[in-house]
Amino acid sequence: MAYPLFHPRSRRPSPLALTGEDFARAFPTETEYVEFKSGLGTGPLQATAVAFSNAAGGVILIGVADDGGVVGRSLDAGTADAVHTAFREVHDLGRYDLLSLDVGGTAIVVISIARREEGFAQTSNGRVLIRRGTQDMPLF
Repeated sequence: MAYPLFHPRSRRPSPLALTGEDFARAFPTETEYVEFKSGLGTGPLQATAVAFSNAAGGVILIGVADDGGVVGRSLDAGTADAVHTAFREVHDLGRYDLLSLDVGGTAIVVISIARREEGFAQTSNGRVLIRRGTQDMPLF
């Protein structure tokens, strides 16, 4: 099974920068392991993180539109704080890492979510989700 760049189980080195063309090749669409987010909405961010954590892990790309277009998002203190705050309210989230990626001169944020080995992650309102294809689906 080939995991995408930045996935916790990927054996490929994580680049600091990609050209727009290389980014489009590496992340052509959302998949069972990749989610695009243009912003930092707490609810949607939690849902996808929980779904990835309860499945095989995944990569959330913040600053990328649903069609894969790069809109940009810097990994500044405000962005990092928003992500950490959203995830702090999740129950039993797997390990995650924040990275900055330069895509053709525009910064985006990469969040790498590891699969939980035991138990289930839950959103702050108690939803247990799992990633199925490109959707975050209720487990129960």
